[in-house]
Amino acid sequence: MGSRPIRFAFRAIAVVILAGAGSAEWAQADTQLVQQVLDRVVVFNAGTALEMNFELKPYKEPTPANPTPVLDFYNYNLVESTRLSNCRLNGSRGLYCVDGLSVRRWQNPEDGGSGQVEFSCANDALRLDKNRTDICTALAVAQNGDVWIAGRRRSASVLIRLREKLDGKPDGSCRDTIEQSLLPAASQRYCFLEYTTSERPLISRLVVVEGEEAEVFDPGTGTAAPGVLSLDVRNVVTYYSMVPKAAPIDLVLKADWLLANKEVLQDLALLQTDNGATRGDATDNRVLVTTSSGRVLSRQTDAGTAPGTADVFGVPSKRIEGSPQCPAAAPASAGYGIAVSAKTGRVYVTDRSYCQVLALEAADANTNAAGIQFAGLVNVTTVNDVSDLTLATSNDSVPSDYPDKDQDPITITGEYPPDGATVAPGIVVDLQECKGTCKVITSGSADLLTLSAVQLNTPDRSRVVLFQIRNIPDCRYLLNLIETDPRRALCADYAAAVIGPAGKPGEQYLDVAQMLPDDIKAQFPSTGTLPPGLPPLLISPQYRAREDKDFIFGAVFAIPEPGMVFKETFEADFDVAGLTGDPPGDTSRCEPPPTPTLTNLLQWDVVTRVSEKYLAPGGPNGLGYVDTIVNSGCGTTKSKIGSFSLVAYGLEIAYDGQDDVFARLVVKLFQDLKTTQMQLACPAGVDREADDTTPASDPLTDAQCSTLNSVLLNAEDKLTKCVTATQQPKTSAVDQNCQAFNSQFSSYRSQLNAVPPAKPVPPALAQPDPANRIGELKARSETLWLVYGERFLPSVPLGGFGN
Repeated sequence: MGSRPIRFAFRAIAVVILAGAGSAEWAQADTQLVQQVLDRVVVFNAGTALEMNFELKPYKEPTPANPTPVLDFYNYNLVESTRLSNCRLNGSRGLYCVDGLSVRRWQNPEDGGSGQVEFSCANDALRLDKNRTDICTALAVAQNGDVWIAGRRRSASVLIRLREKLDGKPDGSCRDTIEQSLLPAASQRYCFLEYTTSERPLISRLVVVEGEEAEVFDPGTGTAAPGVLSLDVRNVVTYYSMVPKAAPIDLVLKADWLLANKEVLQDLALLQTDNGATRGDATDNRVLVTTSSGRVLSRQTDAGTAPGTADVFGVPSKRIEGSPQCPAAAPASAGYGIAVSAKTGRVYVTDRSYCQVLALEAADANTNAAGIQFAGLVNVTTVNDVSDLTLATSNDSVPSDYPDKDQDPITITGEYPPDGATVAPGIVVDLQECKGTCKVITSGSADLLTLSAVQLNTPDRSRVVLFQIRNIPDCRYLLNLIETDPRRALCADYAAAVIGPAGKPGEQYLDVAQMLPDDIKAQFPSTGTLPPGLPPLLISPQYRAREDKDFIFGAVFAIPEPGMVFKETFEADFDVAGLTGDPPGDTSRCEPPPTPTLTNLLQWDVVTRVSEKYLAPGGPNGLGYVDTIVNSGCGTTKSKIGSFSLVAYGLEIAYDGQDDVFARLVVKLFQDLKTTQMQLACPAGVDREADDTTPASDPLTDAQCSTLNSVLLNAEDKLTKCVTATQQPKTSAVDQNCQAFNSQFSSYRSQLNAVPPAKPVPPALAQPDPANRIGELKARSETLWLVYGERFLPSVPLGGFGN
């Protein structure tokens, strides 16, 4: 074991996160599938929950050169009414916990407080034992917000799924006719469905197997299926099908665990590992449990595997050297929780009496073989590989000279023995902390994504859940490869994501929404539908994944908390090189070449943005949910953005063999700018929600529109003459006409930048600019100016295009 000290326990900047998601693992096109790679870890006890900073750099003492210590956790300071148990974190819906007789939720647990009661376990409709204080003995939350409970009925349990009603309206409408409403139906937001046909032994833990995990989970039948795993008082792990009333399957019996005398099971998780098989079942499924003696046991569930229980880790023998028990005055009783990240494969084990959380990973018995030849669990080590990545949930005092620009130096003391852990996809970014510059995704010493100068019209609603997606195949180009090219297999499930004339990728759109991982799609009520569903998110024909990356690209997707509104523009700085597997900080594909040729001008990393909520110009039928380029400079690749939705990186200009490719792009960007202004920023009410009865939104006044439209139309005339001149052999004509556009468009940009952002209004009224159309116009004008000056003009050859 290492001797890593565990001391500080305070999160200074909420958004400084090491993604573990950097670049070294950028996929080879023939080996990886689309995946979301960010997640966050929370541990809990009876009184509060703590967000663990596993993804920060290893601990180090503050020094004058580097004064900020790395801290272990952030206390949510939750307020419970009785006591918290079985807490579960959801990607965009926050934290759910059993709190006495109720299930309580914190949409933004960082705000602390008492959250809100979702439903009572004592609701008469559930027919549970209301005379008990522990009616709900176990809780799990699916990616889509479905809540699963084990409810106590006499001395046994029943398994129940609860779902919010249609559109979240408490009008008695359930999503399925076989569901029943909680009582009274007119005021309860949830309906329920009982899955068990009779009482089962008392259940203490539940794990939902869904989405990508379910696609490869074998419950011993030889067929992959979703379901719910339970751990009960018999020390038995049971599988429940998603088919209501189906007979449960006891996967692992008490005798199978080979427990010692008086040793009992305490927690349950599912670990899936890639075994390296090139065909057939390439995933090994293992049930992991913790025992009262601190052992982690493993049992494989896949049909046809040899039966056997493996003792894969022992917490007491692997504690940090010299660790004291906690609390210091009266040590907590021993207890061990476990959770697994489906994103990273890490296993998190909580050690209650020592206030520690261990990060473990699968040991590979043969590193020369493909996949993981499972040989138990080992500690994850820190970046320098000299100490274990174990974090504390007890504090020392933060030094009185602790450097924090946002608040006074403080002292934090306390000890929080953890009962268990929960993991959810995505990370939470508080954009209020990005008024300056905040690091959002980092890897080692490289900052892969930073945000700067973020402004909001809703300071009370400022958080987004950020997901990072890797290995998105550009199927427009992969499906255009020869039939024998193995890379085509990446698009076997995504043919419908290609929209446009067959065999003409330069005229096709790519619907990224169909390709997103399940843990993102599950955050929306439906896919392929208008908001609040997830509509088609289109990458335009003008952009494609980089050919030198085998037509694979990445993206980040931010889901804001309801009602959040941006104003003006902000800067997102992508280290595209680091994100796509090249040396971090390489600016060769963002700086304009000193000696421009069409070839090196096309060596350009393009970043585009598409909103899942608001319409944009440029779709196959006009307005749609379609992307636009957002590049605004280099350093590595700067982008100017008016709001934060899906932002794709690792793209390039789709060169079609015609040397006027940048000329046509400038014309398109100008027309999109014009459409945005005249059809989306000037009309009233265009961005109002479909069911909104409040006054219509009105981004630009009539006077502002009249002035801006006039200047923009004059600039359009000059651009048309400029581009037309590039088809002629006289360079003087190009200079003259393009200089006129320079002058006219500079005037437009000046007048547009003088337009102030819409002011916020009371919550009862509609926002005057909910989509931040004013900021979007400013961002689009900046990108157009960049493309025009740095790519189009240098691309004009002597004698004009096509000569």
